[in-house]
Amino acid sequence: LTPKRMVAIPDSNVKYTLVIKDNNPQLVCVLTEGSECDLSITYTLEFFSRTIKADLQNEILLNPGEKKAIDFVVKSDKIGANNFIIKITSSDDTATKLKGSLLIREKVTIPPREGIYFQGIGSAVNDEESKYIALHILSPKDSKRLKGKMVFGTTKFLLSGKVLGVTEVAFGSSDGYIIRFDVIDPTINEPNSNQIGSIEGINNKVGEFNGILINDNVFPSIKGILEIYGDSYKLSVSSGQRNFNEDLILINSKKAKTKARINDLIVLREKLANVNSDDPINLGSEDYSESYIKPIRVRQARFLWIFPNPWGGKVLEFEHIEGSKITKKVIKERSFKKIGKYNLEVGSLDDDSDIEFTVSKT
Repeated sequence: LTPKRMVAIPDSNVKYTLVIKDNNPQLVCVLTEGSECDLSITYTLEFFSRTIKADLQNEILLNPGEKKAIDFVVKSDKIGANNFIIKITSSDDTATKLKGSLLIREKVTIPPREGIYFQGIGSAVNDEESKYIALHILSPKDSKRLKGKMVFGTTKFLLSGKVLGVTEVAFGSSDGYIIRFDVIDPTINEPNSNQIGSIEGINNKVGEFNGILINDNVFPSIKGILEIYGDSYKLSVSSGQRNFNEDLILINSKKAKTKARINDLIVLREKLANVNSDDPINLGSEDYSESYIKPIRVRQARFLWIFPNPWGGKVLEFEHIEGSKITKKVIKERSFKKIGKYNLEVGSLDDDSDIEFTVSKT
């Protein structure tokens, strides 16, 4: 199941992909006159959730050794964390269970920024494959330069480009910036100062993107063509939905650490004991509960909750999300705070894209 976790606003359509592979050995039919051969195996698909609706089909036919991908859409209007289970049963009654999560957050209008700022996730698709994409792009006020970061599949790249102009109609959308950027692999160290897109004389350009950043104060998006490593992809990225930070903090008797940036969602997972296996919602190879920490912003400490305190150091505003309950909290730099049944500790707040979190049970 990909992705395993997503974030969206109430009643928005969120797409997941379920990949099913038959593990039976491939067989060959030897037909005689008048005979028929059908080796296909029926898999029944069941979707369980108390708060999520889905359009997942009821069954799928697979030949021995065959693999198929099924796209399906879910939605929910319940604010907070919503879980679902997909149970896959073959015709010989062998069952597999997959667990997914959908975090619903209230729709928040993003105030206009000076310059360009974009952060979101999406996909890059061609005739052969679909790749996960995450983009973080910014351009200062009154500047045509772009810089940022990209995750393509699981590989991280740097971006360097420019704003080419403003358009009213491009890629089937209106009111956007025409943008272009080079895709740079920071791990390459081949000297060549003549390459466009090189940084400090290093030939590390591996691709480029041409497209449009669509203006929308609620959820901007980027669409266009990505050329990378000789392959071409149609790219579509939206800031309206976000994947979870996949660095799970697994709760046990010891302290667990992870690093995250502003707007990431850190998953606190704890295995449950004495789960009622007769409840379809609790079906799964693992039975666990999850809650989440979402860093909101780093700011200066305040005096009387209003006035900035230059001697008070930095603080982190964050949300603790547990079920449908979302609690806003503040923690000082290099300190710890009790949240529910956990102790949360944060390190330095000098870089809001690299904050260290330590979590342990109280």
